[in-house]
Amino acid sequence: MLKATMFFLLVFCSTLIATAPMQWLYSQLDTSDDPITLSNISGSIWAGSASVQAINSQLDYRADDWQWDFQPLSLLGLKLSWQLTHSGQQQQQTIEAQIATSPFAFGSDLNIQLHSDMRTLVPINPLFDLVSGHFSAQLENFSHSSCETHKGQLQLQNLEFMQIKLAQLDAQISCNPQGLYNINYQSQDPATSIKGSISVDQRGTYQSSMTASSSDPQVSQQLATLATKTLSKGKYLIEAQGGL
Repeated sequence: MLKATMFFLLVFCSTLIATAPMQWLYSQLDTSDDPITLSNISGSIWAGSASVQAINSQLDYRADDWQWDFQPLSLLGLKLSWQLTHSGQQQQQTIEAQIATSPFAFGSDLNIQLHSDMRTLVPINPLFDLVSGHFSAQLENFSHSSCETHKGQLQLQNLEFMQIKLAQLDAQISCNPQGLYNINYQSQDPATSIKGSISVDQRGTYQSSMTASSSDPQVSQQLATLATKTLSKGKYLIEAQGGL
């Protein structure tokens, strides 16, 4: 009798979790401090869709019809993983993301992967309309409680902005206890060498500094136009600051 009762409770709890509406589950969470909120939620935690909006930050982002699907094979690696997608009006504006967490740290320790075209960032800041290329990002140990453990990698391919073309740009992302994100980057391009860093605080204020040179005369001329200072013949220092 005890075994039958335990089996019934296990099946009941599993069924409840599998079929519980995501709208109800989300309403049980304390999301007052979350930088992103969900609305128009449909489906369950395993598959569904929602509108996404960034709040409590300088990011002005809202998008409808973000969709998610649970990846059952992730259980073989003792992880919980979801595939997220959002498609804009044009095919190249599709965003693909994957969020994974440990069952023992559900929702508090996330690994995030993101793949998209640069133009998908235009809703965040219109300046991204001046940039073309494809980016892949990976953020590890993301937690709401502290950003000290945050670290990530970012790769931009076929990047083009202000008449400057780069085959590839690699970046490393880290965060200090004060919530200041640091991005150190370096180009992987046979013609143009770029190396620099960007710091971004929680208000979206950034400061950047980079050194750049190029064997391409057109690119070198553009770098000279943007330069804060000429370091040597054909090598320039470019600095900037502002808000996202």
